[in-house]
Amino acid sequence: MQTIRRNSSLLAGLMVVAGFVFNAHGQVTCTNVPVPPAVIRSQGFAEPVADVVLSCTGGVPTPAGDIVPAVNITLTLNTNLTSKITQDAPVIDFSEALLLIDEPNSPTPAGIVVVAPTPLLNCGHSGAPDNGLAGPGVCQTVSNGNPLESYDGAINVKGAIACDGIGEDPPLNSFGCGRPNAFPGRLETASGGGILENVVEFLGVPFDPPGASGTLILRITNIRANATALPSPNPVNALVSITSNFAISLPSTPIQVASVLDGLVTSISSPGVVRVTEGSASAFRDRNISFTFANATFVSPFYQYNGGLAYPPEAAQNVPGVIYPGAEDMFQWQNNGVNAPPSPNPPNGVGGVKVVNSDYPLDSSLMFGGVNTNINTDGVSSAGTRIALHFLAFPGVTISVPPIVYLHTVATPAVNSGVMVLTGTDANGAGPFSPLTTPAGAALPVVVKDGLAVYEVLYADPFLLEFADIPVTATGFLHAFTVVSASFAPFYVEALTPGANMATPTAAHATPTAVPRFALTGSLMFLF
Repeated sequence: MQTIRRNSSLLAGLMVVAGFVFNAHGQVTCTNVPVPPAVIRSQGFAEPVADVVLSCTGGVPTPAGDIVPAVNITLTLNTNLTSKITQDAPVIDFSEALLLIDEPNSPTPAGIVVVAPTPLLNCGHSGAPDNGLAGPGVCQTVSNGNPLESYDGAINVKGAIACDGIGEDPPLNSFGCGRPNAFPGRLETASGGGILENVVEFLGVPFDPPGASGTLILRITNIRANATALPSPNPVNALVSITSNFAISLPSTPIQVASVLDGLVTSISSPGVVRVTEGSASAFRDRNISFTFANATFVSPFYQYNGGLAYPPEAAQNVPGVIYPGAEDMFQWQNNGVNAPPSPNPPNGVGGVKVVNSDYPLDSSLMFGGVNTNINTDGVSSAGTRIALHFLAFPGVTISVPPIVYLHTVATPAVNSGVMVLTGTDANGAGPFSPLTTPAGAALPVVVKDGLAVYEVLYADPFLLEFADIPVTATGFLHAFTVVSASFAPFYVEALTPGANMATPTAAHATPTAVPRFALTGSLMFLF
């Protein structure tokens, strides 16, 4: 990520604001909808926090045929905001942070019948292009006179007119066509250049006041935070502001979105055995809800580990407000193919009324605005939680570890409650999952190379405190002097100044890679 940029992002925002034409839209009042704060790991540089949800009412809806007024929405944390950069463009850094309006792809009960939900339609998708003067990621909506339909996910409509190029109608995919309800975030550029590290903004968002009897829901999701700057048990707080040409009242006090707790406790449980224990019940996480289906069996109210070792494709986690327990992924919908939504959706044991999936995964690949924001990668993690063992041994000492290690709950230690598998990685514990075992040799110890052994969690119970005992074999004349430390992985040392000779000088800042990632922590322990 470039640390110094021209002020084009700011200029785009000013273009949006300068383009306001005063409308008598009246007073809109937005209040916080309480969401339980997430419990995040104090060692984490990019920890997923709870959504910020605002419920807005009041004002005067936009008349039919008028352009819905645009606003700029900003979310600020009390620590660095480290949501993944999805497009490290020359001028704009787009973020996986996502604004959803009026809860698209959510269940809509009508008596005892569940009707199809509002389609999710992102700004920049086919049918809702971002090819206006304000640049990529900014869309325009024309009202049809009903504020309940201003975010209904309709494609290629402009007010009450179809964008089909017939007669005087506008052509397909022209600016102002469509009624999107998902908008990409971007890093905010400071007035003097550089990035405001704790801020994400959503520029030029159509904001149609719902009227005195209506409600408009704003949900900001896929926010990740640097927890290392807030030692346990400090809170992570968020504050939302909106720049508009009409009055919008917002909560004046910060909203708590997370609590920081120590995520990993390490010890030598017996000679030659390293014990890693969760600091909280959700500290060990698999990558995606699909891992739960693949490696556990539903036993109400949730799932129990069934001995599986699968590494399946990720499934869409695409129902707003649903907490997918124990997953590093956040809100995401990559495609309707190999990463399609699960069935049923949300899955059993996860929550809520089931939805009939709508048609539009997140997508900006047609590059209407000249840039693919890669919104389809929003919320997608790089791996499940990884545990690294760091060994220091004398030359000639050979260290071996098992390729498969089972998790156990503190309450019932004799039962396997989850599993983690040894994987090949780079020197920082990052990289694609590459199991260092085969079914035929699953029980054979693996020799540790370069003093590093990294395990990835393929399933963990998200509601119970768990631990894993990792037996270590060391051979050689001076094996008794072998020491070890344990940490989360991938791990990095944050540089004090940009350009310093560190593994990743932007570890505590938004980057395009390695989500999750962690500080290099852990004390040396004698193994024998």
